[in-house]
Amino acid sequence: MPIDSTHREQISRIQELTRLMDEASGLNDWDAVTSAEQERRPLISSCFADLSQMADGPESAAELQKLILEIISTDRQVSARAEQVRTLVGNELQSISRGHTVSQAYIQNQG
Repeated sequence: MPIDSTHREQISRIQELTRLMDEASGLNDWDAVTSAEQERRPLISSCFADLSQMADGPESAAELQKLILEIISTDRQVSARAEQVRTLVGNELQSISRGHTVSQAYIQNQG
C-alpha cells in the first residue's frame, strides 16, 4: 500500500516549503526562510511522528526514505548558506567595531 493521501499532502507541502527555503536562502531572503520554516516545522512533527503508520511495505518505505533524504539534503544546503552569511555578518560587525574603536581613540586624542 502506498503512502496515504493525508501524509502525501503533508509531504508535498513540506517539500514545497523546503524548496521555497532553498530558493529564498539563495537570494539571501532570510525572512522568507524563517517564515517557511515556522510553517514547516509543525508539519514535519505531525507528519513524521509515527513512521510506522506511513510505510507498510518495502516500496512505500523506499519512497518515504527518498523523500526524507531530499528534505534533509536541501536543509543542509540552506544551513550551509546560513552559516556563510553568519560568518560574513560577523566579519562585518568586527570590522565596524574596529572602525568605531579607532574613531573613538582618534576623538580622545584630539581632545
